[in-house]
Amino acid sequence: SFYRSKSIIEIFNDAEKEATGDTIDVVIEGIIDDEYGQLVEEIRFSNKKINLDLSNVYGITEIDDVYNPNYAWIRDDVFKNIVSIKLPPSLKTIKKNTFSGCKYLKSIEIPDSITTIEDYAFSDCDNLETVNIPKNLQNLGSAVFSWCESLKGEIQIPEQITTIPSYLFRGCKNLEKVLLSENTTVIEALAFSGCEKAYINIPENLESIGDKAFYNCNSLTYVKIPENLKFCGSGVFSNCDGITTLKIPASMTVLPDEMFAYLGNLESI
Repeated sequence: SFYRSKSIIEIFNDAEKEATGDTIDVVIEGIIDDEYGQLVEEIRFSNKKINLDLSNVYGITEIDDVYNPNYAWIRDDVFKNIVSIKLPPSLKTIKKNTFSGCKYLKSIEIPDSITTIEDYAFSDCDNLETVNIPKNLQNLGSAVFSWCESLKGEIQIPEQITTIPSYLFRGCKNLEKVLLSENTTVIEALAFSGCEKAYINIPENLESIGDKAFYNCNSLTYVKIPENLKFCGSGVFSNCDGITTLKIPASMTVLPDEMFAYLGNLESI
């Protein structure tokens, strides 16, 4: 076991003394099972913005905005001051709403130990720029990154994720690329709505696309509807001004309402 020479309180106090601006760098190491409540307290009540490194912490399998070792109350502002965070390698689950609305959060390192990210985990993080999807992820909730308007770069969805949940990247207007596995069979409603700059591949094995899944995805230029598609909602590609070419299979004899509405630059079908 790793035994720390300083308590959580002392680490935060020292970090605040060393800070030259309004941001402190906090590095925690070792096993903190009995100190998790104190860690939450220090994060929540710090009057500084925090770069938090938990990459050498062991014994935490879930992270949440609920502190409940001895008490039971919800603290929906626990992580409000976090600017960056490296999560523990023992972590398995990021619970619902954990980082939702963290307006200072710019980057997060998610370990490959993570198997579940629940609904709205990072929604409305206005300044979140970079994030990685762990390769061992098994369960991905709805709206996890919705309205993360600063999120950019490329995101690759692991092959074991076959359903892209609703609202997953809704409103991520600066995201540049999302790579879906060919194992993807379902894209739920509004999953990529408002991803104005993103290239998103459409897998051949896709069977279902929900309402407005690609609404206002202006960087799509070529769309080929998969032969295996069994369900397609309304307005799926509406308002995608960048689309110039559509390939629709002969098996698709009826087009859903407004599936291709407002495609001002469409040249060929």
